[in-house]
Amino acid sequence: MGSSVGRAHLLEVFAQASDALFDAGITRSDSFTGDIGEFVAARTLGLALEGRNTATIDATKDGKRYQVKSIANANRHAAVSLVGLKSGFEILVCVRLSSLYEPVEVIEVDHEDLPKGTRSVNESLLRVLPCTRHTSFPAAVTSALPLLRAFGRARQALLDNGIIRSSRVVGEGVSPRVVGIERGS
Repeated sequence: MGSSVGRAHLLEVFAQASDALFDAGITRSDSFTGDIGEFVAARTLGLALEGRNTATIDATKDGKRYQVKSIANANRHAAVSLVGLKSGFEILVCVRLSSLYEPVEVIEVDHEDLPKGTRSVNESLLRVLPCTRHTSFPAAVTSALPLLRAFGRARQALLDNGIIRSSRVVGEGVSPRVVGIERGS
């Protein structure tokens, strides 16, 4: 689908899927993987998301501060990157999503239990780290699966057709505004 018409159609489908996530309150910005991970973590763990994304605190619960890191990858044991992680939180939550943005696992780790200098959370670390792993999700998450899958398929179509080269859609200059579609129009 190399034609400009095909490209415009794929971008429109992506924009509509993105807007559907925004309208449903699943995403709050163009940081899709992060926002979807925060949504899944908040609904699964009963967290209150912060109104604005900060470098340190994504959510709170019972006076504790949570940092959420997410990855969308077909490998169900993909490492969750902690590069750029700042201190100031008590609980780290790692959210693994499938390549279609379906929730696979939510992992809770006390900040104090993370070895100094940890750059990612992988299976080797999880085997020795005290943590809580969640693989069952509440209805608030499972009812969003059709929207998440539609978004994942639209993003994958952009990748498959060479419109984007990575999952960093906005970082590659593609956003709903590129195709002239504005939120709420």
